[in-house]
Amino acid sequence: MKKMILAGALLIAGCTAGLPPQGGSAPYVSRYPEPIDVSIPDNAPSITQQFRAPDTQSAAGKAWGEHQGLDVHAPLGTAVIAAAPGEVIQSYLDPAYGHTVMLSHGGSPAYWTRYTHLASRTVSEGDRLKRGQALGTLGKSGVLAGGFLHLHFEVWEKPNGGPRTAIDPHLKWADGVGKVTCFKGRNPRGAFKLTYPVPCG
Repeated sequence: MKKMILAGALLIAGCTAGLPPQGGSAPYVSRYPEPIDVSIPDNAPSITQQFRAPDTQSAAGKAWGEHQGLDVHAPLGTAVIAAAPGEVIQSYLDPAYGHTVMLSHGGSPAYWTRYTHLASRTVSEGDRLKRGQALGTLGKSGVLAGGFLHLHFEVWEKPNGGPRTAIDPHLKWADGVGKVTCFKGRNPRGAFKLTYPVPCG
Protein backbone atom coordinates (compact mmCIF):
# COMPACT_ATOMS: atom_id res chain seq x y z
CA MET A 1 0.00 0.00 0.00
CA LYS A 2 2.83 2.39 0.89
CA LYS A 3 4.46 1.67 -2.48
CA MET A 4 1.20 2.53 -4.28
CA ILE A 5 0.86 5.82 -2.37
CA LEU A 6 4.50 6.71 -3.10
CA ALA A 7 4.08 5.84 -6.80
CA GLY A 8 0.97 8.03 -6.97
CA ALA A 9 2.79 10.91 -5.27
CA LEU A 10 5.71 10.60 -7.71
CA LEU A 11 3.32 10.54 -10.67
CA ILE A 12 1.59 13.73 -9.50
CA ALA A 13 4.95 15.38 -8.77
CA GLY A 14 6.06 14.43 -12.28
CA CYS A 15 2.94 16.05 -13.72
CA THR A 16 3.46 19.30 -11.87
CA ALA A 17 7.26 19.52 -12.19
CA GLY A 18 7.22 20.32 -15.89
CA LEU A 19 4.13 22.52 -16.05
CA PRO A 20 4.22 25.31 -18.58
CA PRO A 21 3.94 28.74 -16.91
CA GLN A 22 0.83 30.91 -17.14
CA GLY A 23 0.38 31.78 -20.81
CA GLY A 24 2.24 28.61 -21.77
CA SER A 25 1.24 25.59 -23.76
CA ALA A 26 2.61 22.06 -23.64
CA PRO A 27 3.74 20.69 -27.02
CA TYR A 28 1.93 17.94 -28.87
CA VAL A 29 3.43 14.51 -28.25
CA SER A 30 6.39 13.63 -30.46
CA ARG A 31 5.51 11.90 -33.72
CA TYR A 32 1.94 13.22 -33.58
CA PRO A 33 1.05 13.63 -37.27
CA GLU A 34 -1.08 16.79 -37.17
CA PRO A 35 0.27 19.19 -34.52
CA ILE A 36 -1.14 22.72 -34.56
CA ASP A 37 1.04 25.78 -33.97
CA VAL A 38 -0.49 27.13 -30.73
CA SER A 39 -0.33 30.71 -29.47
CA ILE A 40 -1.82 31.53 -26.08
CA PRO A 41 -2.21 34.93 -24.36
CA ASP A 42 0.26 35.65 -21.56
CA ASN A 43 -2.60 36.05 -19.06
CA ALA A 44 -4.28 32.72 -19.87
CA PRO A 45 -3.99 29.64 -17.63
CA SER A 46 -1.61 27.13 -19.18
CA ILE A 47 -2.46 24.12 -21.34
CA THR A 48 -0.76 21.06 -19.86
CA GLN A 49 -1.83 18.42 -22.39
CA GLN A 50 -2.91 18.63 -26.01
CA PHE A 51 -5.54 16.76 -28.02
CA ARG A 52 -4.54 13.40 -29.51
CA ALA A 53 -6.76 11.62 -31.99
CA PRO A 54 -6.63 7.81 -32.10
CA ASP A 55 -3.53 6.54 -33.91
CA THR A 56 -4.74 4.92 -37.11
CA GLN A 57 -1.43 5.37 -38.98
CA SER A 58 0.85 3.20 -36.86
CA ALA A 59 1.29 -0.57 -36.97
CA ALA A 60 1.86 -0.35 -33.22
CA GLY A 61 -1.73 0.77 -32.70
CA LYS A 62 -2.28 3.80 -30.46
CA ALA A 63 1.38 4.76 -30.33
CA TRP A 64 0.75 8.14 -28.72
CA GLY A 65 -2.44 7.29 -26.84
CA GLU A 66 -5.80 8.97 -27.19
CA HIS A 67 -6.72 12.24 -25.46
CA GLN A 68 -10.01 13.68 -26.66
CA GLY A 69 -9.50 17.25 -25.44
CA LEU A 70 -7.23 19.83 -23.84
CA ASP A 71 -6.13 19.97 -20.19
CA VAL A 72 -6.04 23.46 -18.65
CA HIS A 73 -4.26 23.98 -15.33
CA ALA A 74 -5.46 26.68 -12.92
CA PRO A 75 -5.99 27.06 -9.14
CA LEU A 76 -8.70 25.12 -7.33
CA GLY A 77 -12.03 26.91 -7.58
CA THR A 78 -11.22 28.87 -10.77
CA ALA A 79 -14.45 29.55 -12.66
CA VAL A 80 -15.11 27.27 -15.62
CA ILE A 81 -17.14 29.15 -18.24
CA ALA A 82 -19.17 28.27 -21.33
CA ALA A 83 -16.88 28.46 -24.37
CA ALA A 84 -19.90 29.20 -26.59
CA PRO A 85 -23.63 29.79 -26.02
CA GLY A 86 -25.56 26.58 -25.53
CA GLU A 87 -27.92 24.36 -23.56
CA VAL A 88 -26.84 22.09 -20.72
CA ILE A 89 -27.68 18.54 -21.82
CA GLN A 90 -25.69 16.74 -19.10
CA SER A 91 -24.69 17.71 -15.56
CA TYR A 92 -23.63 14.74 -13.44
CA LEU A 93 -20.97 13.08 -11.28
CA ASP A 94 -18.99 10.37 -13.06
CA PRO A 95 -16.53 8.00 -11.29
CA ALA A 96 -13.86 8.43 -13.98
CA TYR A 97 -14.35 12.08 -15.02
CA GLY A 98 -15.80 13.51 -11.81
CA HIS A 99 -18.20 16.44 -11.98
CA THR A 100 -19.04 16.80 -15.67
CA VAL A 101 -21.08 19.26 -17.74
CA MET A 102 -21.90 18.95 -21.45
CA LEU A 103 -23.37 21.74 -23.58
CA SER A 104 -25.14 21.41 -26.92
CA HIS A 105 -24.49 24.30 -29.31
CA GLY A 106 -26.65 23.13 -32.21
CA GLY A 107 -25.84 24.20 -35.75
CA SER A 108 -25.07 22.28 -38.90
CA PRO A 109 -22.73 20.58 -38.38
CA ALA A 110 -23.77 20.21 -34.75
CA TYR A 111 -21.30 20.91 -31.91
CA TRP A 112 -21.00 20.04 -28.22
CA THR A 113 -18.49 21.02 -25.53
CA ARG A 114 -17.69 18.92 -22.45
CA TYR A 115 -16.08 20.07 -19.18
CA THR A 116 -14.78 17.47 -16.70
CA HIS A 117 -12.93 17.04 -13.37
CA LEU A 118 -14.85 20.03 -11.97
CA ALA A 119 -14.79 20.72 -8.22
CA SER A 120 -18.43 21.80 -8.41
CA ARG A 121 -21.26 22.27 -10.90
CA THR A 122 -23.56 25.31 -10.84
CA VAL A 123 -25.90 24.34 -13.70
CA SER A 124 -28.62 21.76 -14.33
CA GLU A 125 -29.84 19.97 -17.43
CA GLY A 126 -32.02 22.28 -19.50
CA ASP A 127 -30.26 25.50 -18.45
CA ARG A 128 -29.37 27.83 -21.32
CA LEU A 129 -25.97 29.50 -20.95
CA LYS A 130 -24.46 32.55 -22.56
CA ARG A 131 -20.84 32.55 -23.64
CA GLY A 132 -18.68 33.27 -20.59
CA GLN A 133 -21.33 32.22 -18.06
CA ALA A 134 -19.98 30.09 -15.19
CA LEU A 135 -21.01 26.43 -15.19
CA GLY A 136 -18.80 25.21 -12.34
CA THR A 137 -15.35 25.45 -10.78
CA LEU A 138 -12.06 23.82 -11.70
CA GLY A 139 -10.97 20.88 -9.60
CA LYS A 140 -9.57 17.36 -9.68
CA SER A 141 -12.64 15.16 -9.26
CA GLY A 142 -12.79 11.75 -10.91
CA VAL A 143 -10.25 8.93 -10.93
CA LEU A 144 -8.76 10.01 -14.29
CA ALA A 145 -7.77 13.41 -12.86
CA GLY A 146 -5.01 11.57 -11.00
CA GLY A 147 -5.16 14.13 -8.20
CA PHE A 148 -3.94 16.84 -10.61
CA LEU A 149 -5.87 20.15 -10.69
CA HIS A 150 -7.11 20.75 -14.23
CA LEU A 151 -10.05 21.19 -16.54
CA HIS A 152 -10.36 18.56 -19.24
CA PHE A 153 -12.15 20.34 -22.12
CA GLU A 154 -13.55 18.54 -25.17
CA VAL A 155 -15.21 19.64 -28.43
CA TRP A 156 -17.43 17.25 -30.38
CA GLU A 157 -18.66 17.66 -33.96
CA LYS A 158 -21.34 15.78 -35.92
CA PRO A 159 -21.40 16.55 -39.65
CA ASN A 160 -24.67 15.97 -41.48
CA GLY A 161 -25.12 12.22 -41.75
CA GLY A 162 -21.80 11.49 -40.03
CA PRO A 163 -20.84 10.17 -36.61
CA ARG A 164 -20.17 12.42 -33.62
CA THR A 165 -16.41 12.64 -33.07
CA ALA A 166 -14.06 14.57 -30.80
CA ILE A 167 -12.03 17.26 -32.60
CA ASP A 168 -9.06 19.35 -31.54
CA PRO A 169 -10.40 22.48 -29.79
CA HIS A 170 -7.55 24.46 -31.39
CA LEU A 171 -9.43 24.22 -34.70
CA LYS A 172 -12.31 26.36 -33.43
CA TRP A 173 -10.90 29.40 -31.53
CA ALA A 174 -12.63 32.69 -32.40
CA ASP A 175 -9.32 34.32 -33.40
CA GLY A 176 -8.35 31.45 -35.73
CA VAL A 177 -6.79 27.99 -35.72
CA GLY A 178 -4.34 27.59 -32.86
CA LYS A 179 -5.00 31.10 -31.51
CA VAL A 180 -6.38 30.63 -28.00
CA THR A 181 -9.02 33.35 -27.58
CA CYS A 182 -9.87 34.76 -24.14
CA PHE A 183 -13.49 35.74 -23.49
CA LYS A 184 -13.85 39.53 -23.42
CA GLY A 185 -17.58 39.94 -22.90
CA ARG A 186 -18.69 39.80 -26.52
CA ASN A 187 -19.74 37.13 -29.00
CA PRO A 188 -17.61 36.49 -32.09
CA ARG A 189 -19.51 36.73 -35.37
CA GLY A 190 -20.02 33.89 -37.80
CA ALA A 191 -20.00 30.12 -37.48
CA PHE A 192 -19.30 28.11 -34.33
CA LYS A 193 -16.34 29.73 -32.57
CA LEU A 194 -14.88 29.12 -29.13
CA THR A 195 -13.41 31.23 -26.39
CA TYR A 196 -11.20 29.82 -23.61
CA PRO A 197 -13.23 27.83 -21.04
CA VAL A 198 -11.58 29.62 -18.09
CA PRO A 199 -11.16 33.37 -17.52
CA CYS A 200 -7.85 34.98 -18.46
CA GLY A 201 -6.24 36.99 -15.65
